[in-house]
Amino acid sequence: MNIKGLLAIVPLSLALVACGGKDTSNTANVSNTDDNSAPQVTEPKTENTKNNAAQNQNVDEKTAEVGNSIYVNASTKLTGADAAKIFSDKYPNAQIESVEYDTEEYKYEISAKDAEKEYEIKINPESGEIIAEEFENDRDDDEFLTTEQIAKAEDFLNKAVLNSGEGFLVKSWDMDIDDGICEIDIELKGDGGSEMEYKYNVDTAELIEKEN
Repeated sequence: MNIKGLLAIVPLSLALVACGGKDTSNTANVSNTDDNSAPQVTEPKTENTKNNAAQNQNVDEKTAEVGNSIYVNASTKLTGADAAKIFSDKYPNAQIESVEYDTEEYKYEISAKDAEKEYEIKINPESGEIIAEEFENDRDDDEFLTTEQIAKAEDFLNKAVLNSGEGFLVKSWDMDIDDGICEIDIELKGDGGSEMEYKYNVDTAELIEKEN
């Protein structure tokens, strides 16, 4: 081989080497681009999931506590409005003078009158059964409770329980008209045997009296 041919081969070899290096670099860049564009996998936030579950459990427990009976005798299922409806369904012409609940005697007592006689009806607070009825032929011009007033009883019972503190439950209550004012008198009993009493104006929600 002569010298001129050799000199022609050398530049060609150098050019091929340069092109080969450039292609390798581009391949590497493409590989890096693929790595950057690959989706990132996020691990589940196990701790946050546990915390949320614990919070939901606490809410459920609080809801269950609110749903507990407010009465000393937890078997009480009927409200004062329920008892009044049982009475009115049987004696639709009579007007209710008072509604009374008592844990120890375990009864609702409805006093009412119509144009001819007085009624005193006792109702089982769990079953709604009428367990006693008394009548008298006597009629005075008295004031009577409305359905709306009787329906407010549960609100005042819950209010008294909350204001009395932990451990207090409803022992007895009664609602009637006294000197033109609709009053509800609520007696509560605590865990240690202590008692509290609240009296409210049913129409204005005013606290008339509190005793402990």
